[in-house]
Amino acid sequence: PGAFGDVAASDDVVLNFMHDRAQPLARTGGGGMTLTDSAERLEMRAKVVGDPDFDRAMLKVRNRVMRGLSVEFRVERDGEVIRETGSSISRVVKRAKLMAIGLVDLPAYPSSTVEARDKRIRYFQDYANYCGIMNPDQRGSNIFLYV
Repeated sequence: PGAFGDVAASDDVVLNFMHDRAQPLARTGGGGMTLTDSAERLEMRAKVVGDPDFDRAMLKVRNRVMRGLSVEFRVERDGEVIRETGSSISRVVKRAKLMAIGLVDLPAYPSSTVEARDKRIRYFQDYANYCGIMNPDQRGSNIFLYV
């Protein structure tokens, strides 16, 4: 595991919108979110059905308004190493407790990305175009079907 250890067995972790605790979207422990931590990355998967707040957040992800994830964590005792090299200082977190994950518009690190995957939505767009449900100048517009 990575710095967060066995996150699958850890305490409840919440996915929220822009780090706002009043806007939870999913959570571990049966709330639609799973986490996997490795030496390379922390991976989060969330799937919630029938929640309009989650649906609105995913629409913002699909439209590239919300572009990343930001982790809230607390470094454990002796869990970090500070390194000075010339004029630069780096911090390496070895052990930390994961508190929450924020779906954000501008992540602090470019590699903290988020994407929405749903083959049914792409199928619906193709079907709508094929049947002429959308008028011709709207073809290619985003249409989302939440099931």
